[in-house]
Amino acid sequence: MLAALVAMYAVTNSVIGSVIVAATVGVRQGSSTSCLLFVLYVNDLIKIIKENSNPDGFLSWLHILVLMDDTVLLATTKDNLINKVTLLKQYCDSYGMKINATKTKFFVICGTEHDREAVSVDDLVVESCAQYTYLGSPFTADGSVSAAVAAHMQAKMAHFNKFVLFLKKNCDWPFIVKKRIFDAALMSAVLYGCESWLNADLKPATKIYNWALKQLLGVRKTTCNDMCYIESGYPPLKDLVRSRQRKFFTKVWRERSVMNDDPLIRKHMWYKIVLVHNM
Repeated sequence: MLAALVAMYAVTNSVIGSVIVAATVGVRQGSSTSCLLFVLYVNDLIKIIKENSNPDGFLSWLHILVLMDDTVLLATTKDNLINKVTLLKQYCDSYGMKINATKTKFFVICGTEHDREAVSVDDLVVESCAQYTYLGSPFTADGSVSAAVAAHMQAKMAHFNKFVLFLKKNCDWPFIVKKRIFDAALMSAVLYGCESWLNADLKPATKIYNWALKQLLGVRKTTCNDMCYIESGYPPLKDLVRSRQRKFFTKVWRERSVMNDDPLIRKHMWYKIVLVHNM
């Protein structure tokens, strides 16, 4: 069956404007079988790196994170990183894939200047950076969650500005409609990934949150925040974030508590989470 599926994509004509392009590699975008074919290939990458890498410090067997073609390699030393990048390069060469060097970066937490030197594997050169955005969430080389939250809020200011323009343009719309836009368009972007904001400074996020609530209610910027919470029915941002964190980690605990070798389920991490929620 796999051979038949691969053959189906061997000759695929795509119409781009008035030009017909014959695709001989890859999978068809939007097809229900494309995801299956892609996973079958990428699954080999995970196996290759896991089988050819020793347990890596506190990461244990956690060497790689993959979501479709967005891949993250994790390592506790520079040598381990070079080894995993080499395995990734060999895999891509074997399957006719290419690594986009312009989008491929690495950063070091608590390392030395030597650790920050570029990684070279054949013709692939990976440069270091101070910040990188993966799946919509920024990560910073200082390892600070507060710095990541601040970077995230800076990126989401565009969403806030669009929401303000929407309110000005549609000032006569019912409040219930504006509230739905607030939840779906703005808060879903601002609170994206908030489950990982443990012990982070939420002041940058709180500032945008309170400001957006006042825009939603149509009150002055100097209006008391508590009054806005009561009038809108929304809780303070800190309570909202903790509620989402509690729900997320409760689900993770139920799903992974039976796994004895899972680096994400270590007891000391859960003690810290319990302490955070009990504060």
